[in-house]
Amino acid sequence: MTQRITALTTAVFLFGGAIAPLPSTSAQAAEVNPNLLRRCQNALAERIGQRIQVQTDTLTPYFISNAEQGIRGQGNLDSSGNFRPFDFDCQVNVRDGRVVSLEYNYQSSGNNGTVNDNVRRRCQDALADRIGQRVQLSSDTFRPYFISNTEQGLRGEGTLDRSGNFRPFEFDCQVNTRTGRVNRLTYNYLSANNPTDISPAVLQACQVALRDRIGQRVQIDRNSLQSYFISNAAEGLRGEAVAGRETQPFQFDCQVNLRNGRVTRLDYDNAGSIADLTPVFTSHQDGDRITTQGFTLTGRTQPNARVRVQVRASTAVLGGLIDVGGTTLVDREVIADRDGNFSVQVRRPVVVTSSTRYVVRASASLNGQTRDAEIVLRQQ
Repeated sequence: MTQRITALTTAVFLFGGAIAPLPSTSAQAAEVNPNLLRRCQNALAERIGQRIQVQTDTLTPYFISNAEQGIRGQGNLDSSGNFRPFDFDCQVNVRDGRVVSLEYNYQSSGNNGTVNDNVRRRCQDALADRIGQRVQLSSDTFRPYFISNTEQGLRGEGTLDRSGNFRPFEFDCQVNTRTGRVNRLTYNYLSANNPTDISPAVLQACQVALRDRIGQRVQIDRNSLQSYFISNAAEGLRGEAVAGRETQPFQFDCQVNLRNGRVTRLDYDNAGSIADLTPVFTSHQDGDRITTQGFTLTGRTQPNARVRVQVRASTAVLGGLIDVGGTTLVDREVIADRDGNFSVQVRRPVVVTSSTRYVVRASASLNGQTRDAEIVLRQQ
């Protein structure tokens, strides 16, 4: 039965593996299995590596199964005289005494007075260096957190001043307090852009890249778009797209170099990956004219996919009433290379006139998935 312990001043101290429980003033404290509490204390001390004080009047034991029990509660970490309150949730295997799960979170008031000024300054400098612009951090959003004796973290929000355009962002920064080095820095912009804010050049570059990678029928949903700033020379675009009619939408993330318009990164999820299997002819497009006697057909699909290519030619006579010379010029299977490229040589048909028509089909298979594509070419 879960019941909150009501002792008012009881605490348990742990330092260097030595446990010194203060006498409980409440008989209900006995409901917390002392062996399980000791296991959790040891695990907390080992994880945090400091002197901890577990407040037994906050402890709540709970049943998980016949083999496992849990304890939730609060405590304080004594870090060189600075007491940091924390919550914890510990689960123990009652048969072997092993701690199977341990979670803890430091409680922070969010007051700027508790933030190490050197940590704040290092984080602000790192953000300015990463973003390449003037940044302002909002001290009323700061949430400092303890990592170890040598590391401290700071979460919060700020704004980026980009030529008078203020973009709010959130950040998470971790600093080595001995060396002042920023060990980790992440940030995300908070504002959702309206499609009218999307750079047409970035949108065009991303759409071309998606069509080149997946297929010419890719359409981007403009209502789903969100742009994000990377640097003065780069911008990102996230959103949804479809690979064709009656296909599942997929998410994409595209980054573009603003100076040369080149897409430097393109990621998309599984639906896009399946669409990526659909063969794309890179040497010809539907409706192209053939100007040679025979030609090379090239395309792209997923790496190592099996691609069956079929090319059939026919020539219409008598105003298109009769097709003559209908013949299969190619019917073979090839393996796409490590970049997904494939090619076949198409020989000259027996009868060739300006009305000769080539029906080109490709079927790509990989991991139980199959995708088809077809184009029609005509002789010049």
